[in-house]
Amino acid sequence: MEVKNVKFSELKSNALETIKPHKKTLYKGAGIFLFVTAIFMLASIILNANNHDAAADNIDAIRDLLIYPIILANIAMVARVYKGETIKASDALENYSSLKRFGKALWAYILPALYILLWTLPVIIITLVITAIAGISFDDINSFAPSVGAICSVVVLVIGVVGISIVKGLQYALNPYILGDNPDISVNESITLSKELMKGYKRKFFLFGLSFIGWALLILPTLGLILIWLLPYCAAATYEFYNHIKREKAEENKAVSDNETVNTDENAKADETTDAE
Repeated sequence: MEVKNVKFSELKSNALETIKPHKKTLYKGAGIFLFVTAIFMLASIILNANNHDAAADNIDAIRDLLIYPIILANIAMVARVYKGETIKASDALENYSSLKRFGKALWAYILPALYILLWTLPVIIITLVITAIAGISFDDINSFAPSVGAICSVVVLVIGVVGISIVKGLQYALNPYILGDNPDISVNESITLSKELMKGYKRKFFLFGLSFIGWALLILPTLGLILIWLLPYCAAATYEFYNHIKREKAEENKAVSDNETVNTDENAKADETTDAE
């Protein structure tokens, strides 16, 4: 599979080659992520074992909020490697260095989710309105013989929500990499740039993500330890993807600009010829 003249395997190979001199530091950064994740997971398991399900759910929610800043920092470390900057393992915790940085990291996690929710709301509302008008009750789903209308409503709702979530998720997928590359821009600006870059590349990015599924399947058998290697690798490979489409977009824009310049010059010459006549 290719991304306009570049194979996925080439992007991955370039990624491994780029992070090779810094792999120990990047592995330590990923190790910090794994350690913090393991603590939260252990706490959740203990709470569930003692029938504290509600507390366990709260722990899981807190874990997601606290872990994302570390993931974002690990991606930023990879971005610095590509820029030739120095990195250290403690950079994995840099988003905890100030309230402002922590808040921005959390916002980078929350804002895309809010946008996706807003995009799915029309589907949910329309489905609920139609089912109400048709006199269909979702309670039928729990019955022994649910009505065809109830089943269709649920299917449409699920397909609509999942479909929109996937499409919008792909649009926003480069958000953490853009923030890593441009730490001074706002989260909303980063999301806007991600949407622009992903135009025409969503399907390819989806397939690119699927190409890592074999490694993802090894997470459970290795008790997550493979993430120490996998997280920097995936981040670097995705950063390669981001850099490549950024270059392609720049070339496309330059070609359009050159064509416009040529057309302008030709029109100007035509006007001069007309005036001369």
